[in-house]
Amino acid sequence: MSVSIVSLLPPAALALALSLGFLGAGAMVMQLPTDVLATRDAASSLPPEGAAEPPAPPAPPRYVAMRDPIIVAQEDINGRLRVEMGVSAEDAQEEEVRAVLRDDFAPMQARLAQMILDLAATIEIADPGKFHLREALPGAARTLLNDHFEALGHGRPIREVFIVSYASR
Repeated sequence: MSVSIVSLLPPAALALALSLGFLGAGAMVMQLPTDVLATRDAASSLPPEGAAEPPAPPAPPRYVAMRDPIIVAQEDINGRLRVEMGVSAEDAQEEEVRAVLRDDFAPMQARLAQMILDLAATIEIADPGKFHLREALPGAARTLLNDHFEALGHGRPIREVFIVSYASR
């Protein structure tokens, strides 16, 4: 009868041995000189002379949260709906957007609430329809907010509206 050594070791000891083996291999690789690990010639990684530098990747969008949630209640939406939203603005106008959302939010909040009610009246609001309303909100809110900012003389700075929280009762 032949018994292998691996079958005699408990599983925990086998796991420990494998972990220590990987740890040791990693430590050995970290001790190698960097030129051993490099496979390309350092000069080949430089751009050719006279070549234009590649364009910088666009900055990731920064989001600005709206100060207060939008809360609406009506039969069309089967009770009460509470929506928290945020926006992504053009980089050059981010501070203007932040200031308007902070200082002049009440008129915008009322217009957003009315927009939600108007949108709810055009979409079937049975339980599955609530998701249709949620999907339609960002686009409609973006248009409304850009119209508001344009009326204030700020152009159309809103790139994206996102839903932070959407709860109905």
